[in-house]
Amino acid sequence: MKRNLVCSLLPAFAAVLLFAAGCREGALFPGGNDTPGGSSEQRIPDSLKTYPYISLTTEEEITGPTRHGKDVDKSSYYVRGRMLINDPDGFYSPVPLVERDINIRWRGHSTLTCEKKSYRVKFDTKAGVFGMNPDTDWYLLANHPDKTLMRNLVAMQISRICGMDWTPSMLPVELWFNGDFVGNYLISEHKEVNDNKVNIKPAGPEDTEGEALTGDYYFEIESDMDQPAGFWTGIYREPVMFREPEQPTEEQIEYCRSYFASMERAIRDGDFSADGPREYEDYIDVDSFINHYIIQEYAKTVDVLRKSTFLTKEKGGKLRICHVWDFDLSLGNCSYLHADPGAEDGPEGWWVKTIAPWRMSTGWYLRLFEDPQFCERVKARWNEVKGGLAGIPAYIDGLLARHRRSFEKNFERWPVIGENVWPNSWPAEDIPATYEGEVENLKNYCRLRWEWLDENINKL
Repeated sequence: MKRNLVCSLLPAFAAVLLFAAGCREGALFPGGNDTPGGSSEQRIPDSLKTYPYISLTTEEEITGPTRHGKDVDKSSYYVRGRMLINDPDGFYSPVPLVERDINIRWRGHSTLTCEKKSYRVKFDTKAGVFGMNPDTDWYLLANHPDKTLMRNLVAMQISRICGMDWTPSMLPVELWFNGDFVGNYLISEHKEVNDNKVNIKPAGPEDTEGEALTGDYYFEIESDMDQPAGFWTGIYREPVMFREPEQPTEEQIEYCRSYFASMERAIRDGDFSADGPREYEDYIDVDSFINHYIIQEYAKTVDVLRKSTFLTKEKGGKLRICHVWDFDLSLGNCSYLHADPGAEDGPEGWWVKTIAPWRMSTGWYLRLFEDPQFCERVKARWNEVKGGLAGIPAYIDGLLARHRRSFEKNFERWPVIGENVWPNSWPAEDIPATYEGEVENLKNYCRLRWEWLDENINKL
């Protein structure tokens, strides 16, 4: 449906006029962040600043896709539009205004059923957004099942503390869509191969033998298997998709399938005696697996090793878990973990170590934790990062101080506080009636989870 571009951008242009002298189009300066007291100069207290916002205008209505898999052409659902990105008071960045022509579609899997949609955006030309590195690909994440709007931000802070190779940058903004306010969203970097993101050089179609065949590859574990190429591993039944190269050759597919098979045999059949050879170390970067484990165990992420798990294998190198993603149903915000026997929804109890969602009695980590040396390495790494993780409740307080007004405005647009939001179906008596109650639940989970893990990891 056609919309009037000028009318739909009026909310944005009204604020721009107040700061016209300082406005210019272009990529924003690097270095912006969302930690309280960040690197941007603070001339005005945050409480008095105009909150950063994005105004989107599309030439027609967005629809679908509402299903997933290799046979779904997601690119066919893009519609043309225009995106205005405005930060008139320098909340994140000293450059106030960016405009770009875009393609846009819905994004997500189960969250497509939510009334508040997430979006995938592709600029026609690269631009920085609120201080993040210039690029063409971005996400606008709705976080509708997370009634604090902070869990993805908290998880990315945990990722930074635990030292993942790359942590996607995400910033809260207000979003206007064809003239209507649609809530607080996270503008996020796209997960992809890039010098500033997943920094590898994917194998080309000519790389079909010798050392060239051994890398570089970027994989995603995703049970929907919605990329053009992928396979299920033979022993632990992990759904491995190729993200880069997107169209691998038959030789590359067979090499990677064989590599995963050898890795899983080394894990399953490993000699974990005191002097055992630990052959799995020939196939995986153990430190990256441990960092990933701590993040996922702390967060109790429902989809761990089922979805949103990303690995690289560089030429001549080992498998590394390179970054994390998707935490709206984590950190105490999943009401059905207990469906797996022995699991608990709250902050107590093992999750990744002994349960492993959807498989229960199998999985890479379950077997690795049968190795006393792996346990010792997990314990040592936990004690290196636990000081930073102990500060997560204070980090939440900082986010709340900076963004509270906009977060509360979101729930005026989407009045779901006190209501059940699928797929997170708590008993009615367990649903906080206020936004403050939702935030306290998150902070309490983080405090109690830290205490439980500190006691029990040090018993390994």
